[in-house]
Amino acid sequence: MSAELYKQCATIGCNKQVKDYRQQQGKETCFACEYWYTQLANPQDTAVVAWDNGELVHYRLCSKDSDMKGFYGDVFTITKEKTGEVFRWNNVWYQGPIPEALHGLFLETRPLVRLFRNYGQKQL
Repeated sequence: MSAELYKQCATIGCNKQVKDYRQQQGKETCFACEYWYTQLANPQDTAVVAWDNGELVHYRLCSKDSDMKGFYGDVFTITKEKTGEVFRWNNVWYQGPIPEALHGLFLETRPLVRLFRNYGQKQL
């Protein structure tokens, strides 16, 4: 296969060479960067980021009344880093580690929090 068919992902800091790129925010991006740009486009009030073992991880906070819950419905104690505000949530979904090239965008648009999982605790 010819090297001319491959393009560099347009996300600054992403070094992936891709054949099947996606148009995202007017850029030709790889599939992984497209996923994260899609996450950025989702409502900000339902998402948070947290540092975990040196990685910036994205979590989605979904309806507390849902029958299907992330982490089996275990209650998380969540502390916002900037304000110290503490709240509890029982429907937290792990979205994965954010690529380093996109850390700045997520830290600007998502609350940075500390999460503590209360294993087995289901009641808020």
